[in-house]
Order: sequence, then C-alpha cells, then structure tokens
Amino acid sequence: MRRAYLPFLAVLAVGCAKDTERALPTPTLLSAAGANHVMPAYSPDGSRVAGWQGVGTGVQLWLADGDLGNLTLQPLRSPGVRSPLWSPDGSRVATSQSNATTFSIVVFPASGGDMATVHSGSGWMYPMSWRADGTQILLLTTDADGGSFTSVVLDPATGTAEPLLPGERRTHLAFFAPVGQHAVVMTYDSARTMLWALDSLGATPRQLTSEGYEVVGAGGAAAWSPDGRTLVYESSRTGAPDLWVLDFASGEARQLTSDLRADRSAAWSPDGKWILFQSERGRQSDLWVVPATGGDAIRLTDDAAVESVVGWRGASLQVAYTVAGGVGTVHAIPITGGAERQLTPDSVTVDYFEASPDGSQMAFTSRRTGGVGDIWVMPSAGGAARLLASPMMDLSRVLWSPDGTHLLFTGTGGGTQDPWIVEVATGALRQVLTWDSWEGDAVWGRDATELFVISDRDSPLSDLWRVPLDGGEPVRLTTAGRINGVFPTKGTPRLLVTLLSSEGGRIGLGEVMPDGAIRMITNAQTVWSVAWNTPAGSDSIAVLVTGDGGTISSVMMSLADGGTRPLGPPGARVNYWSRTGAFLSYSIATAQGSAVGVVERASGTARTVTPGIGFEAGAEFLPGDSVLVFRRNRPENRLAVLDLTDMLSRMP
Repeated sequence: MRRAYLPFLAVLAVGCAKDTERALPTPTLLSAAGANHVMPAYSPDGSRVAGWQGVGTGVQLWLADGDLGNLTLQPLRSPGVRSPLWSPDGSRVATSQSNATTFSIVVFPASGGDMATVHSGSGWMYPMSWRADGTQILLLTTDADGGSFTSVVLDPATGTAEPLLPGERRTHLAFFAPVGQHAVVMTYDSARTMLWALDSLGATPRQLTSEGYEVVGAGGAAAWSPDGRTLVYESSRTGAPDLWVLDFASGEARQLTSDLRADRSAAWSPDGKWILFQSERGRQSDLWVVPATGGDAIRLTDDAAVESVVGWRGASLQVAYTVAGGVGTVHAIPITGGAERQLTPDSVTVDYFEASPDGSQMAFTSRRTGGVGDIWVMPSAGGAARLLASPMMDLSRVLWSPDGTHLLFTGTGGGTQDPWIVEVATGALRQVLTWDSWEGDAVWGRDATELFVISDRDSPLSDLWRVPLDGGEPVRLTTAGRINGVFPTKGTPRLLVTLLSSEGGRIGLGEVMPDGAIRMITNAQTVWSVAWNTPAGSDSIAVLVTGDGGTISSVMMSLADGGTRPLGPPGARVNYWSRTGAFLSYSIATAQGSAVGVVERASGTARTVTPGIGFEAGAEFLPGDSVLVFRRNRPENRLAVLDLTDMLSRMP
C-alpha cells in the first residue's frame, strides 16, 4: 500500500496557483521551547486541543485548552500514533490502543477522565472519521486474513462493527462527509489509488477518479468542504503531488495548484472559501493558502523550519500548525563506559547513520527543509565529513553495500518511493527502479550485484522482489501480498520478513524460502522489527515484540520454532548485533528520553552505557566490539497559530 497514509475522470487543468508576494502573518508559538508536541488536533470549536508527547521510547496522550493552557497528560501511551479524533460536537475523543494480541478503540471525554474501550479485535485498527451526527466511527482495520486494510463502521454505543463495503477485497479506507451520510472511499489496487463516492451507507460505490494517482491527503476528513459537496485531493500524475478539487455530485474535477515540488495536506477553511496546504516549493516546507475557486496561492511562512498542517482552529480564520526542529548528532563511547566523543557538529542534524563494513567510515543522512536530504561520509574515528550527494528528495536511511563501494537508500525523487544507489568514491547517483508503484524497504543481497525490495507492484499491499543490478529483470519472490519489512542475515542471507499475519491481522515473522514460499516462524504476537546484522549461521534472532499491556519488549527468538526468551532489561529495544555476535545494543526509556546499553549474548548481562540525556538510539559497534557509535536526538515540535482574519478579509 502506498505510504501516503504509517497513500481520472477527464479533468480540466485550470486555476493553477502561482506565488503571490505579501507580508507574512506573525505566528504565535503556543508550545514552549524544547516541547515535543506531535500530531495535535483541535476540537471542532477550537476551544480544546489533544495530541501526543514524546515520552521515553514512545508517546503519551495529552489534553489542553486551545492555547495549551491546563495541559494534562492522559493515562495512555503508544509506540506509534495518529492524531486524536474529535467527535463532531467536541464532547469526545477517539483513538486506538494496542496490547500483545489485540487492538482496541477507546473513547474518552474531552475534559479528560476514564477511557471506555468501545471495540477490540486481533487486527490493527485506527479511527479515521466520525459520522456527522456522532453515532458512528469509520475505522481502518486489517481484514480477516491479514491480506489488506479495509473500512468498517463502528457503533461506539454498542461496540458493533460492520464492513463499510461488504465483499470489497481491495485495500480501501474512507472518510465521512461533515454533513449527511455520504463518504469518500480510497482504493489501493496494484499500486493504483483511486477515489469513489459512497452516497449513503450500503450503496454501491460510484467511481470518481480513474488515473490511479489520487489520494485524500493526511488531513483526512479535512479534505471535505464544510457543506460536504466538494473534495480536495492530491494527484501525483505529473510526478509530484498537486491539489485538485472535485464536485462530489457530478464528479467534475479541476486542478488547483501546479508546482514542481509537492503540495499536500490540504484543509478547507470553515467558511469554505480557502484551502490551506503545505508545500515544498522553494526547497523548503512552508504553509500556503489558495482560494477554493482557484487563483494565486498566498505564502504564509517562509523560513528553514519544517512546518506541518494541523488545520483551521474552530470557526475562525486562524490556522494551526507544528514547527519541527531540534538537533541530532552522532557520538562514540566505549561500551565499558567512559568519555564520549561527538563526531558530527550541531550544525548538521543527523537522521540516520551506518558504519561501513570494515568500520573505517560512517555514512549518515541529514535533512534540509522541503523534503530534501543530504548524504555524508566521514571517518568513524572522527574528522571532517564529506558531502557525498544531495539527491533533492525525501530519503530513507543509507545502507552500505557488502564491499563498501556503494550506499543504498529509498527516495521520492520520481514521484513515488524508489530504490537508489550512490557511488561512495564519486557521489554518482543511480535510480534502480522507475516503476509506477511504491517501493518500501530495500536491502542488499549477498554482494553488490543485487537488491531485495518490497513493492506494491501487482500486489494488494506489497511483496518482496529480487532486483539484479547488472540489467537483468526483477523477479517477484513472494505472492502473499502483505510483506512490510525485510531483514537479511549476514553472509549468505536468509531472508526474514515481517508480514501482516493471516491470523487476526497481527504482524508475523517468516522466512522466504528459495521457491518463494514463506515459512512462518511465529504468528503468536506482533513482531515489529529484527535486530540488524544477525550473524551468519545463527539459529536465533533478536526481535522487538508487543507484550502484555501493549508494551514493546526484546526477546531472543528461535528461527526453528519461534520460541522466545527475554533479552535485556524490561522495556529494552534491541538495535544491532556486534560484529562478532557476542553483544547486542539496545535503547531504553529514561526520565529525559532514552539511553543506549549493551547485553552480552552468552550471559544475558546488560548494562547502560550512555547517559540518557536525549533520545539516544541506533547504536552500532565498531570493529573490536569495544566502542559504540550512537545517535542522540533532541527533537522539538511546537504548536503554533497564524491569525489570517485581517489578511483574508481584505481579499476579494
């Protein structure tokens, strides 16, 4: 499934926006400096706001007044989140909660208080939108056999849930309109995404778009006009997302924005006259607003910070957004303790890093604004970093080839996410695949001549492909259609994959056999990830699993039968094997974030190595297994508001 969400009828391209220069409105920052407020959502009247706050290795829910006064933490933690979902009357908030074997939908009063579990199941489930009268919630869930995601309609009063579209096997998700009972449905079909109209619950869907590049943006229900008659959506038909508006009754669409960079996360103003959106034009992420009828786009922010749309605040012409910042740096420290050395400067924010196979070099990615990342290489012992490449795209972590000559990453330079490689000696970039599909995880094979790639090409969700780099044809290895992670072991690789389980929608763990069949190792509980650099020939692996009460823990798992034993202290999250296989690194929550530690495989003895003064994670061992290299991240996400009343009231 395209990751536009973890994403034609004949159309007339009119009203394409161009930049209009005006004085920028002055922002009001509501969060204090250093706050980490993520995915906030305002109540319908704008008087209350709910969100998540980084705590240890996860996040915790909070509620506050609209200006962030009286902020109180709620008794709900999660390893991953979506924005809290307010009921139409603002009296309730819905979100999801997970434990070892089930997901639950919980609803609680807007003022805080006891949380009521209104629905539970063994598959994943997330609340997406409320019906206009507040009697039902549309959920995104895994279907019965784990092969796709589907939309179900939940009655929170009774806890009953029924499929929105009985018999529909394609992956799909839906959003209620703000008035009436109609909804828009997005379908995912072999890398094609299209929009459908559902005029009343139970009615036969009516196709709205057909080109296969259309998604309702991350704002979800905010894509509806206040009267429920018009929809704004994203189309990447030209290679980067542009905004289009569509008349729900007639199906007629027109293009609203046009730029070489992405325009996304659109939200209608409460008076229906304006559409707020986030754009990467100018190679930086800023907020813009455009008349809903078409015309010039108006810039609202213009700086190096990364702004993300939260939405309009109640019935006012105030827009809320988050400003992301903080510092990420790489450090080295002896595993027996001692003084640490900072390897990268504070001026470069490091997202991901990896040491070379021989341990002499370290590659890392750093982000710039506008969804642009840089790739750097530096000596592992410290010294000047060399800017290797600026791919001008949003890119993932980098992985060294087994011979140390190339780096692999996935990036969105072609409009969808594809695998790329860069030559370490020259910085030359090469796009490996140009498919019209979404390629997720990509890893090296046994040498620098092949890749293994997860793709949603020809799959309801995704499958694993072998991609030769010598010009040969890619080969589809699996046909399960539900692969979501690949983890090769060292040496002659065993291909381990995480996949949506056929037993209740959990994430299982399997091994891809030479004939493409998947030998299931475990379906008993959700497996989130496998520690990197599993030694060649190992009969067991280190994994992260969901335990009782929804906590994530580390276990050593037998590759033969899926049996487990605890690994490391409670709450530890394993990261990397050492080069000899004698140790594993892990991260663990502290009062100020998280710290890094090591556990000895033979004895199980564990000790914390870093001070835990930020979010410290991702630790790798240098040759000799005596020094850890780790990333210390001090994220900052602040809620801010722009009052556009004067600016927009003067507009014709």
